[in-house]
This record gives sequence, C-alpha cells and structure tokens, in this order.
Amino acid sequence: AGVRDIGIIADQQDFAFTVERCRACEAVLERHTDCRSRFYYRTNPQDQFQAGIAAVDAWQENDTMPEGIFAMGDVMAIGVLHARNRNGIPCPDAIKVIGFDGIPFGQYSSPSLTTVQQPFAAMCQAAMDVLEAVWKDPGSKIQHRHLVQPSILVRDSTRVVVTR
Repeated sequence: AGVRDIGIIADQQDFAFTVERCRACEAVLERHTDCRSRFYYRTNPQDQFQAGIAAVDAWQENDTMPEGIFAMGDVMAIGVLHARNRNGIPCPDAIKVIGFDGIPFGQYSSPSLTTVQQPFAAMCQAAMDVLEAVWKDPGSKIQHRHLVQPSILVRDSTRVVVTR
C-alpha cells in the first residue's frame, strides 16, 4: 500500500523554483484525491538542513506527522532523517522520506536516502549547447526550456520492510 498522507518540505516561498516545484506537486496531488498533504516552507535564517528538522518538529508538535515526506532538496531530506532519528521515529517503518537532487551524500545518510536524481550531465550539456549556439550566432533564437528526464534512486528511506 502506498503513502496517502504526505508532507512536502519546500524552500523559501518567494523563490521561483520553489513556486514551480510546488505547482507541480499540487498538480499531481489534484489527480490523487485520496491523498492528504501539508506543506512546510523554509524560512530565514534556516538553512536547508535546519528546515528539514524544523518541519519534523512542527508536525510532531502539532500531532500531524505525515506517513511520507517529500523534501524538495536532499539536504532538507537529510535534516528530516536526522530529526526522525533524534525523535525516535523509525524510518522507513513509520515514515518514508524522499529527497530531490541526487547528491552523493544521500547514500551515506542513515537510512540511505531515496531521491529524485537530477541528470546533471544532461543539464550541463543543454546549457553548453545554448552557449555554443549563442556563440556561433549571437542573434539566434534560443530555446528557453530544456526538459531532461530525472530518475529515482530507491534506497532504504522508502524500502518496504519485510518481516518473517
């Protein structure tokens, strides 16, 4: 059975990429009317790690801890893992955590972090292609959006625990 109660941790609300990512989350959630969600936004002076901790603390204090957390950054997700460990919340048994970015450190967190891995090589290639096109023809019309396909690295923070 999948997670139906989802906490989403986002960066600061006024960041353009936060707005775009939140809109995407909301569009997906609209198609899943059986899911319940709540957002936590990073505030100043929190760094991303502190935002993950603060989200867990707030949800635990309000007795609204979700079954699953999607953090819009691996560092925020690692903060979640830190807070759940400190607070005695078993992961992935009681809560499942997914990050976004695919930073290498996620494989060393405890438990190792499931993440949406951004294809950095493809993203860099797209950027270089734009620079090359502009360099060759400064008046050329360039494509402003380049979509690349991410992948999901499934690790221990979301694995189904099988007991015998």
